Amino acid sequence: MYKVTSTGAVDTAFSPYQPTDASALNAASVSMAVLSTGHAIVSATGIDGSRSLVKLLPAGGPDTTFRTNIGSGLSSPAKAIVVNAADQIFLAGGFITISGATAPRIAKLSSAGIRDTNFNPGSGFDGFVQTMVVDESGTTPGIYVGGNFSSYASNPTAAKFCKISFDGTYLPAFSSTYVGGSSRSIISQEAADAEATANAQARAAQILPCT
Repeated sequence: MYKVTSTGAVDTAFSPYQPTDASALNAASVSMAVLSTGHAIVSATGIDGSRSLVKLLPAGGPDTTFRTNIGSGLSSPAKAIVVNAADQIFLAGGFITISGATAPRIAKLSSAGIRDTNFNPGSGFDGFVQTMVVDESGTTPGIYVGGNFSSYASNPTAAKFCKISFDGTYLPAFSSTYVGGSSRSIISQEAADAEATANAQARAAQILPCT
């Protein structure tokens, strides 16, 4: 793992954290996202012991407060991690617990690693989640989720590709029954105002699932 500047130069001040299993970051299950503070959230098999989740400081070391807050961590690595403008962290994949508490393949954490108990996915996803994209445009901000699942919170219309709110509510107004196979990636077409800051970007409503 290494860090580059906006010009592509390697940031030599970044000293990457070495996981317990040195091969973890080469695993196919690696996923990551970056908070507005510059901290990276990384998930991989064997990273930071059996937690499968770590928060890296801007210089590359592990955030010990985050480590304490996530306790035992994820039961298996997150396949997708996204962060919204409020720096709320959403994790999804094949895990079923986080910090020993039930998390049916999706969970929400604060930037400090504290599980958001107000996030209510119900029974969650009945299959693996492979990809997520945050959408903060319009009147119904939320997350587009894709994967090899046939329902979300017992809603069969959520098969393969759906949208949920930031509190875990299923948003049935968005329906994707045309998706035949597993959704492995999602592209969101953004209409960004050149004058806006990164936290005020507008996202267009066009969403493409790739199967």
